[in-house]
Amino acid sequence: MSARDLVARSLRPDVRNPVLKLPGVARLVELPEPVREILVGLLMDIRKDAHENAQKCWKRHKAPMAFYWKVVAVYAGHLARAIRPRPVRLKPGLRPFQPRNKSPGGSQRRGGDASGFTTKDRRRRIRGTATGAHSETAS
Repeated sequence: MSARDLVARSLRPDVRNPVLKLPGVARLVELPEPVREILVGLLMDIRKDAHENAQKCWKRHKAPMAFYWKVVAVYAGHLARAIRPRPVRLKPGLRPFQPRNKSPGGSQRRGGDASGFTTKDRRRRIRGTATGAHSETAS
C-alpha cells in the first residue's frame, strides 16, 4: 500500500466517521429532514454535556469516568454528523486536511527556524547573551 493510498483512505467518510458503517445509521439517514434536524440538535447537546462531564471528572482525578464521558461525547458527535440533513461544504478555496510533508530526518520542529537560529540561540538573543556564528546579527 503506497502513501497515496493511505492518504486517500484517511479521507474516506467511513474512516473519518466509523459509525457510518453501522446499518442502523443508514436507517436514521432515511428519516425525514425535520426529524433528523431535531436529532442532530439533541445529539450535539448530549455531546456538549458529556464533554463537560468528562472535564469535571478529569479535574477530580476520576480518569475512568472522564474516559467514559469523553467516549460518549465522541460517539454523540459522530452520530450527529452522520445524520445531519446536509453535508457541510467547504468554503470556496479551502481544501480538505492535507498532512504535512515530513522531512526524512524526523520532526520539522526540531532545530532552527528559517533564519538559521535554534531555540537556544533565540533564548540567548532575548537575554542579550548571544554568542557564536549568529552573534553579530543578534545585537
